[in-house]
Amino acid sequence: MDLSIGIISAGSLYRAASNRQSEEVLYFYVALGCALGGVCRFLCVSLVTRYAGDAFPWGTLIVNLIGSFFLGAIFGSGLLANGAEGAQLQAFAGIGYCGGLTTFSAFSLQNYSLLSQNAAGKLAVNILSTVVGCLVAAAGGFALMERWAAG
Repeated sequence: MDLSIGIISAGSLYRAASNRQSEEVLYFYVALGCALGGVCRFLCVSLVTRYAGDAFPWGTLIVNLIGSFFLGAIFGSGLLANGAEGAQLQAFAGIGYCGGLTTFSAFSLQNYSLLSQNAAGKLAVNILSTVVGCLVAAAGGFALMERWAAG
C-alpha cells in the first residue's frame, strides 16, 4: 500500500490547482463541503448523545473516525488525480466536508474537560481510541478504495 499521498491542506490545494481553477471556484467548493460536513457532524453528535449520553464524548469520536475513514477512502480511490475535477473534489470533500465533519478543537476541549474532572481513565481512552482509531480508519479507507480502484 502506497501511503505517500502528501499533506492535504488549503495551501497545497491552492498551489496544485492555481493554474487550473480560479480561487473563487475552489472557495465555493470548500464552503459547500464544510457546510455539509458541519451539518452532518451536528446531526451525528446529537443522535449519538441522545442514545449514549454525554458522560463520554462518543459523538466526537464517531465523527472523527468516519471523517478519517472517508478521507482515507478519497485518497485511496485515486479520485484526486490531476486536473480540475481532482482539485474540486479535494476542495469539497477533503478540506471542506472532512474539515466540517471532524473536529480536533472539540476533541481537545473535551479532553481538557475530562482532565479537569480528574477522569484520567476516560481521558486516556478518548485520546488513545481517537488517535489510534482514526489512524486505522484512514488506513482502512485508503486500502479499501485503493483495491476498489485497481479493479
